[in-house]
Amino acid sequence: MSTTHLRWQKIINELRYLYGELDFTQEMAKAAGPEFQKYYEEYCRRNNIDLAALNSQNQEKLSGLFGEDPLLEDDIVDETGMVESEEEDSEEFNKLMEEAAEIETENEVHKAFCRVFKKLAFHFHPDMIPKNLTREEKDDRMKTFKKALQALEERRYFILIDLADKYGVETPTNYKQQIKWMRKEATQVGEMISKDKRSYNYLFSECETDAERDKIISGYMMQVFGFSA
Repeated sequence: MSTTHLRWQKIINELRYLYGELDFTQEMAKAAGPEFQKYYEEYCRRNNIDLAALNSQNQEKLSGLFGEDPLLEDDIVDETGMVESEEEDSEEFNKLMEEAAEIETENEVHKAFCRVFKKLAFHFHPDMIPKNLTREEKDDRMKTFKKALQALEERRYFILIDLADKYGVETPTNYKQQIKWMRKEATQVGEMISKDKRSYNYLFSECETDAERDKIISGYMMQVFGFSA
């Protein structure tokens, strides 16, 4: 095995770890949101701060910082129901393939993994799935296909590589191009992790004492309103 191939494996492992860390920090921040809000309201009550009046007086500023409804997009969850017939299987598959065709292909690395996705899609086509599989097994195949499409959209190529290994699909060998792209991606993901870990929700989730929580709330109010209790 060449050193180039080994460096390729190394950067894939790094990206796999970084994306796992990114997913974790985002999940932590989201889970801490309601806890932060509840503690924030209690903090204001303890310090005789009229939170409703404060928000009303600073509505324009708050809207500029956070938008009118910052949780709206997070509330949209794709909960596709189970497919009930093979005809509907084919319709859903074709729809997802149309989505895949619309994905932008601005670089050679992405084009290479688009080809990997198309080869994987062959294994998940409803006509290629054994007829003796149960409905649950067929649904699992469709979920895996959606996972592959999402990986392509988000450029999480290591997921496509894992699926390609599982289903015997050849992966791109333009290792030097991939290494260059993946190193840049690793830097960007690392920056996203650092940014998320600096968010008030995440910082709040790391607190172990009320004194630490009060400090976070105080810092939040100073940044947003220009004062703290």
